[in-house]
Amino acid sequence: MTNPPGRKAWTTGATRFGLGVEEWIRRGEFFLYVATHDEMELPEDDPDYGAWQKLRHHNARLKRKIEAAWHTAGLPTLKDTKTMCPFTPGEKIAIIGENTGYEAETLAAMLGEQGYNTTITASADYFLKQVRKCHPDIAVLNSFVGEVPGHVIAETLRKDAETSNIPIMLIISPFDRLDHSLEATTVLAKPVTTEGLKRALDDIRNAAPSQR
Repeated sequence: MTNPPGRKAWTTGATRFGLGVEEWIRRGEFFLYVATHDEMELPEDDPDYGAWQKLRHHNARLKRKIEAAWHTAGLPTLKDTKTMCPFTPGEKIAIIGENTGYEAETLAAMLGEQGYNTTITASADYFLKQVRKCHPDIAVLNSFVGEVPGHVIAETLRKDAETSNIPIMLIISPFDRLDHSLEATTVLAKPVTTEGLKRALDDIRNAAPSQR
């Protein structure tokens, strides 16, 4: 697999599911996760769209079940990473659109350590509603938010005068298309470290309003 420079990750398994070991939060801290290999965009008018989304929902439930069993057995999973990031009280707001369970909770904990109050949702409609209502300091998008690709939501935010200047942080995997990140203020590759997150936050702080 291809990884960001200097990062370590390892996966094994069939094309549908795999066991992954990745560095999150700090270098040298490795965690187990299930790689579902299903963050592939399929047009809504594709005849297999409904079946594909049904499979993705099934995979997500199975991923949570397996990772919860690992955690109960005492193995290191992303559920453990939340305890590594002490919350720093602050007034900044980040809304996170996700489709990855513990990964989003880990990112929320990491943002909390940087002084952000976070809201997590797997609904694209709710995400857009909250962004328009709260005008957060950052709108954080995963590759998918529920069934909707993150880059599609980013394009929606940019086209709306009410939300066009809200900073967007796009979280991508090494396999995502870079041309899908054009509307993002900053791009952060998984697995996420504190060092990488701080760089992304610096990108947002240094961006001119028209570039956010």
